[in-house]
Parts: sequence; C-alpha cells; structure tokens
Amino acid sequence: MPVLYKSAQPPLHDTNFRSLAVNTSTLALFAHIRAATATPTVQVNNHPFAFGRHCVMHNGVIGNFVTIARDLCMLLDDDAYSNITGSTDSEHFAALYITYLCRGRGKEAWSATYSVQQMRDALIQAMVTIFELQVKKLGVMAPANSLNAGTTLNSKFPDHPDGLTNSNAVKGAEEHGEHIIVASEPSTYKAAEWNLIEKNHCLLYDGTLRLEEVQYPIKLNSSVDSL
Repeated sequence: MPVLYKSAQPPLHDTNFRSLAVNTSTLALFAHIRAATATPTVQVNNHPFAFGRHCVMHNGVIGNFVTIARDLCMLLDDDAYSNITGSTDSEHFAALYITYLCRGRGKEAWSATYSVQQMRDALIQAMVTIFELQVKKLGVMAPANSLNAGTTLNSKFPDHPDGLTNSNAVKGAEEHGEHIIVASEPSTYKAAEWNLIEKNHCLLYDGTLRLEEVQYPIKLNSSVDSL
C-alpha cells in the first residue's frame, strides 16, 4: 500500500519532509506541489489521492467543476465516494477513475493488479465522462480542461537543476539505474534529457516504455459497463 505524506507547508520549510526524503527509498514515487485554485489549502486537498494500492495525481483543472460535481458523484461507487476526504476536482476525478478501473466493485477490487491498458482505458473513460457532463450542463459553453499527471523528486543524487553539484547527495550517479521521470516541467537544466509529451497523449510503462496518442470515442458513454 502507498505511504502518503501531505503538508500545507512549503517543502523547503518542512523539516519532517526533508528527513523523510533523505532516508526513504522506493521504486515508485508521486510528488506534487499544489497550486490551489478554488478550494482550501489544507492537507486533505493535497495530492496524490490513494485508493487501496492505487494512487492518482492530477496537474490541471476541470473547467466549471462545481457545475458538474453533483452529477459526477452520482456515478461513483459507494466506496470510491466514501474515500473522498477533500473538495478538489482532482480527488473527485480520481474517484471516478478508480470506479471505472475496478468496474464499480469497491474496496475489494482496490488491491488487485491491473494492466497498463486497463488503467489507460479507465483514465480515458473518466475524461470522457467529464466532457459528457460538461456538454450536458453547459452545452456549447462547455470549457476546456487541463488533465495532466507528473512525478519527480531528486535529493539523493549529484545532479542539480541549475547545473551545479547537489551538496546533499548521498549516492553516486552510477547508482541511479534506469528510471522514468514524468514532470509538469523539466527539473534539470539539460534540455536534451527531456521529451515533451504532447496533448492527448498517454505514457505507458510495464517494462516497455511507449507513448500513445489518446483516441477519444466519437460517442461519449459514462457507463461502467462500457469499458
């Protein structure tokens, strides 16, 4: 199960976070600094959002979320809805995603392993549902959305975003090994190390890394059974 640490403090001023970052190892990490929009800056509104062994992190905004929130909640299974503790569009989107991924089976299905294709399809279906609800409520005035995800953190290795040497490094560059960082913006000065993920694309990794263009269905369908 994922371990979550959330704080409303700036990370550079959080001594607990700094200690955990130096002394923790993991094969998968989600790190998020939230730029609050219309909801309070409190711990429960911070990303990522966990449902059993699954974590979801969102970078962006669902346009006019308050207009579709009630209808969106009606589509969630009971356990996904009960797992929401905050008020952000992101957490509700995560609950919708997990409802589709687990086909509405609730907590018992949260510990299961799913293929990256199943995860991709549930993610696309959640996005399609957002579009569908916006069109239903707002018609041609339905707003644009920004739905992105990213992960990055480095405090143990010698590289530094500004091209300097990380004085806090406790590992050598050769110990880094193969890795994938998905970020909202480059976190180092070496532009050649980064590749832009274009809009409407999905990055998948299950031992093989591939980038796929997302093809949205012509007919929107928010039914769990449609997956």
